[in-house]
Amino acid sequence: MSRVIGVIVGFCALLASVLAAPASDLMTPYRVQCSADKIYADCIDQRPLLSSVLAKAKAENKRAVVIFGFNTCGPCNALDAWLQLPQGAALLSKYEQADVSIFTPVGHQLRTEVFDEILPQFKLHINRESPYGVPLMAVIDPKTNRVIGEALVGFDGNDPSATVAYLEAGQR
Repeated sequence: MSRVIGVIVGFCALLASVLAAPASDLMTPYRVQCSADKIYADCIDQRPLLSSVLAKAKAENKRAVVIFGFNTCGPCNALDAWLQLPQGAALLSKYEQADVSIFTPVGHQLRTEVFDEILPQFKLHINRESPYGVPLMAVIDPKTNRVIGEALVGFDGNDPSATVAYLEAGQR
């Protein structure tokens, strides 16, 4: 019974956050302009973004959590909303976070630096022909630049237990 109540409360919180957002802030497939209010900074080169997060994590003796996705991805947006709720925010506070876009903002083209450099650097894979195995979350040790354990693919807003377990396991 408490699990059902937890799911209902989580869903209501997620729904409230979506409904509270101004219509201009909601992600749609037609919103392609570059702006800072999007989850994924898809109009910039992703390499410097990731490098700065890894450097900050290393300096602060933290691990980094890197989330690959794109702005019009429903599960990516649900994960972001959950990470802003108390449980998700508490887990995320132990890490430095980078949200890496796999697409360009205009034309929805694959970002070559992500597929040719970043994913191979961490031995991660997203299928180029059908790149919808996202969000892809990886906990990275910035001292070794290695993924801790296996990367987590997907997000279930009704049952975030896999995400909780993954983030808890990746902590020092």
